[in-house]
Amino acid sequence: MLTGRRSYRFKANLTLTGVFLLVLVSLVLQHHYPQVFFLQLLTFTLEAALVGGLADWFAVTALFRRPLGWPFHTALIPRNRAKVIEGIKHLVEENLLSSELIEAKISEIHPTRQWAAATPPETVHHTALAFSRTLRTRLRAFQPRAAAGSLAKRLTDYLAETPLTPQIASLLQTVWHNQSRSMNFALTLLIRKVSAPDTKEGIKHYLNAHKETELADSPLNRTLFRLLESVDALNLEDAADALQEQLCTSLHALYNPAHPLRQLIDSSIQTLLDSLNSDDVNGLEQWKKEVLLSVPWERILAQTIATLQQELALDEAPLSRWFDSQIANLFKRFAEDGMVQQSLDHFIQTSLLRLARTNHHWVGQIARNTLETFSNADLNAFIEEKAGNDLQWIRINGSLVGGLIGFALFLILHVVSNF
Repeated sequence: MLTGRRSYRFKANLTLTGVFLLVLVSLVLQHHYPQVFFLQLLTFTLEAALVGGLADWFAVTALFRRPLGWPFHTALIPRNRAKVIEGIKHLVEENLLSSELIEAKISEIHPTRQWAAATPPETVHHTALAFSRTLRTRLRAFQPRAAAGSLAKRLTDYLAETPLTPQIASLLQTVWHNQSRSMNFALTLLIRKVSAPDTKEGIKHYLNAHKETELADSPLNRTLFRLLESVDALNLEDAADALQEQLCTSLHALYNPAHPLRQLIDSSIQTLLDSLNSDDVNGLEQWKKEVLLSVPWERILAQTIATLQQELALDEAPLSRWFDSQIANLFKRFAEDGMVQQSLDHFIQTSLLRLARTNHHWVGQIARNTLETFSNADLNAFIEEKAGNDLQWIRINGSLVGGLIGFALFLILHVVSNF
């Protein structure tokens, strides 16, 4: 079953063929009955319809190819290929996808407000967690050595160019005002590290190395150690466990703000702040030049990044939980703050409008580049696909209008001949 452009071409061809056959029939009838007025009218009308149909068939076909090989002013589209492509480019760029139309559509979009209005709070929370996990996965994919090299260079350049005293004072002031939360967070990370199995192995290794040193220095020590080991009074495994447990207990005790050591740390920070606020800062700047600028920052940063990556890899790690909570709070505040949403929508719209205005010429350029890859046959098929139905109706209308004109002309001539 024919559809679309081909069905209309079939109808136009069928109309032209039908008119041609009717002309033959009417000529045969008129030959046998030459004086019948109706047959004369019918023959004249059908001949005019045939001429109109043939003329329009020739005209439509001449747009795309040479009908019957006729070389004069035919195949107009292939011959004027550059003009046709430029015309389509102009049509697309100035009418179908004009700059004004694109800007009007961009001005209608409000993506963040629409998202916030259509998203329930629980979905916002789940989205935030999914985003946080994805971000943590991306962060874990960084190569510590490569990232550390770039960061180390920026850090050393910054240290060399920036006075250190005001920066440290500002940092310590921030720590001082948030010292309870900062200390608890640092303690949590430290306790996790101390509780790890590799820490216990490190303690055991240290004790064993110390034992070997003592044994090598004194025969009496060797005798005493063998005696203690024989009665199981000296067990490095148990000693390592005890030391690790004691370290964890001591660190847990520091959660208490009244702990003497914690108060000493707070007092030391305040003393340092007081000294930084004094006029005598040359010593600190000299220390920066002699110490900070000679530190192997790349190696330290690489180790720090690797440690952070390990923490981020564990969903239940304190750092991961803190990271997830911050992202969730950020999403929640964003979903509830209409001003922030409006500002972000305005930023998106402004960016898109700037992009559209700067690169609008690419709309027509893309259309032209695409059409220039078409062969003549492809270009003909493309235009026929878009305007083929109307062109085939021109052919059908040519037969109809030609027949009506022939009918009217015959009657006029008949009336005139009778005067």
